[in-house]
Amino acid sequence: MAFLVDSNIIIYSYSSDYEYLRKLILDESCTVSEISRVEVLGYHTLKQEEEKYFKDVFNYVPLILPSKVCF
Repeated sequence: MAFLVDSNIIIYSYSSDYEYLRKLILDESCTVSEISRVEVLGYHTLKQEEEKYFKDVFNYVPLILPSKVCF
């Protein structure tokens, strides 16, 4: 079963207080939305070391791209 990880989980995983979240993110059934990627990497006060960590996460975890849905 695949599951979608929210941007807050990714952000918290950077902190050593929430290091256990890294196992969740690295689980092979984990996916991340492209929208979460934009939210995380678009943060205006993102530090260089944080950006590297997050880019590494997004390079590893499969991304789900939004699609146009017509109603």
